[in-house]
Amino acid sequence: MKTIALEQTQIILIVLLVGLASLACALSQSPALTGASKTTATPQAAAKVPAPAAQTTASPGNSQDEIVQPDPLDHLLALHSIQINLSISRPDGSSSSIQIATDQTGNMDLKFIGSAPDASELPKGFDLKALKTDSELLVVGGKAYLHNDQDPNWMSSPMDDDYPQSFAQELHGMDGPALWLNILPPGSIQPAGQETVGGFVVDKYVVNGKVDNQVISGSLWEDPQTDALIQAELHVPGALLSDPDQPQPGELHIVLKAQKADVPAITLPAAPPATAVPTSAP
Repeated sequence: MKTIALEQTQIILIVLLVGLASLACALSQSPALTGASKTTATPQAAAKVPAPAAQTTASPGNSQDEIVQPDPLDHLLALHSIQINLSISRPDGSSSSIQIATDQTGNMDLKFIGSAPDASELPKGFDLKALKTDSELLVVGGKAYLHNDQDPNWMSSPMDDDYPQSFAQELHGMDGPALWLNILPPGSIQPAGQETVGGFVVDKYVVNGKVDNQVISGSLWEDPQTDALIQAELHVPGALLSDPDQPQPGELHIVLKAQKADVPAITLPAAPPATAVPTSAP
């Protein structure tokens, strides 16, 4: 991995590159399409640090083949019979979370929860209670269906025909741990023993490294058998998400937790019967 001095504008470029990488690798890694119970990663020769730190950094000198590499977050998304929770707190005070349950066939139930927007940003007189901040997606056979109480036929109209790719791309953005782990310089991730978390015997690592003179810190837990990122907690300075001339105070706090689980089969509910159309008498 190359050592690079990053400016905030370069970080935006890296987000785009990582997103493109995710699109290329998610098809082979996505749980809904692999049909395997878990992904077995090829051991990294002579690697003494976890895969996030060992992945090739998306810097201008790298070729596309170097950038497009599945990382431990991709390996986590490829596991079946698992529950995942990703919680994000942002420097502006907003927050969000994603709860993911993947059954043994790779179908998924995703619940999204976001914080309500600042009342000052809404039209005068707008009722905050009327604003829905949560949603649920069922992903069956790779297709995503948005649960909608107002539409009785929601299970008949997928909103995305290949959602695992889109979802992997989203999780590799600024609100996910993979981006920040991938851009850390060498030596930022150090081993800290073994632990058992979420039903996995994992290797723990301590994160402490500088990007553009800002310290990214935290811990991560990786399963050596599957190369999957099982847990992570990262503290990213708000200055890395803002204009360098007007650095934002506070931090981006990312918490990822996964555990093995006996997830019941995820299927779509039956569509309601068609309503008979009255016909006029002859």
